[in-house]
Amino acid sequence: MKIPGMSDVIVEGTGGLSQLVEHLVVEHGRKHFALIGGPESHDEAISRLQAYKSTLKAHGLFVDERLIVPGTFTQESGIRAVELLLETGLPFDALVCMNDRMAQGALDELSKNGIRVPDDVSVIGFDGIESSRYTTPPLTTVVQPMHELGERAVEILDRMMSGGDEEHMELSCTPVIRESCGCAPRFSYTPDLQE
Repeated sequence: MKIPGMSDVIVEGTGGLSQLVEHLVVEHGRKHFALIGGPESHDEAISRLQAYKSTLKAHGLFVDERLIVPGTFTQESGIRAVELLLETGLPFDALVCMNDRMAQGALDELSKNGIRVPDDVSVIGFDGIESSRYTTPPLTTVVQPMHELGERAVEILDRMMSGGDEEHMELSCTPVIRESCGCAPRFSYTPDLQE
């Protein structure tokens, strides 16, 4: 996150999130969206929420505030958020989770309630953590460039230790389509182990 007076390396995740929301609308015909958000004071969670809303509005879809539940980026908060969403009794056919841990909890709770993913509800996450490949079904998500984040941070630190000025760097994220959105399994191989 950005902290005044300090160097930072951040990711621009709103584009990747918007692409996945649009994918659910265009490719899978989803119309009734629910969202598990992040902490209300978290800058990235705020910008992702704005991207979510603007993408739905751009496609002429209603943003139902009753289907937006805050989370804390933990698996337990994903479980609790799905409980709260189901208690509303409002239908939804897509669930956007602001991180993969909450999405994993959401997948568990949806399954526990007999809701099939992706047949009944498409689910997407954010972060691209390793375990999201192995959920049932594998999680469609936005992958943050974690290795590159670490490399750039160390490079900035090295320059600052040599007398350099503070630096600000922004990296982009990449949407990864897996089965939780409703797509068939995909496989691609590249030598650098990218999906």
